[in-house]
Amino acid sequence: MIDLAKVDHVYLYPGHTDLRFGMERMRALVGSCRVGRGERCVFVFCNKKERILKIFEKDGEGTWLYTRKLDGARFGWPETAEEAREIDKAQMTWLLMGLKAIGRIRKKPLAEY
Repeated sequence: MIDLAKVDHVYLYPGHTDLRFGMERMRALVGSCRVGRGERCVFVFCNKKERILKIFEKDGEGTWLYTRKLDGARFGWPETAEEAREIDKAQMTWLLMGLKAIGRIRKKPLAEY
């Protein structure tokens, strides 16, 4: 499980990602992000149906790849780089619980909690 107390930054990857990608492809996607040496960062990706997240964590020793799936709801997900941003640890906790941590206007209705 992710220890958010030790994480320095949480970044959302905008748009939809093919989650069949493995560790190396995820590493290539986040390789363009400037991360300071020794910083512990988490990058969050979402699939097209917005029901599955893949979480890529870089720590001092290596990388972790986690998956989170919702059965009857959807994550609200940023479609463009302008909507995507760094989120705080509380928003990440909400996201892992399946709550809407990212507010945006959607074309399709989401399940209400």
